Amino acid sequence: MGTGKVAYKDYSGALTKYHIPVFDRTYITSIDQDKLSEFNVKRREIAKKDLSKSTILNHNAALNMVFKIALDNQWVAPIQVTNLNNVGKAGTRRASFTPEEYERICDKVLEMERNARKEVTAQITLVPSALPHKRGDQYLSCSIILG
Repeated sequence: MGTGKVAYKDYSGALTKYHIPVFDRTYITSIDQDKLSEFNVKRREIAKKDLSKSTILNHNAALNMVFKIALDNQWVAPIQVTNLNNVGKAGTRRASFTPEEYERICDKVLEMERNARKEVTAQITLVPSALPHKRGDQYLSCSIILG
């Protein structure tokens, strides 16, 4: 798709993996709600899991780009472009660490820093943070500097 946006790579991947195999040899003017319902079932089979809402939004954006190109080239009339639904599962909140788990993680990171034999491991540093780790009277946080 070539404009350099990272999202276009995702769109291209979605079209290649899901849309093209399912809609192969289907005229764009024939894609209606029934075909999209069939597509949702087949997409679930291809993925072997229920996809998240954000993934389906990505897939819908890719298909909307195809519809936009068809509209721009007058291959379809605006009335022929169907609305896309999002039937994905809602995202769930990720678990957080308990204060004890956070303490153990920071202790392990500090130990790794002390025992570092490679440069990349030695780049683990201590910097101030919004979620401090208390060591004596000093508040520290564990961060990894990559770069």
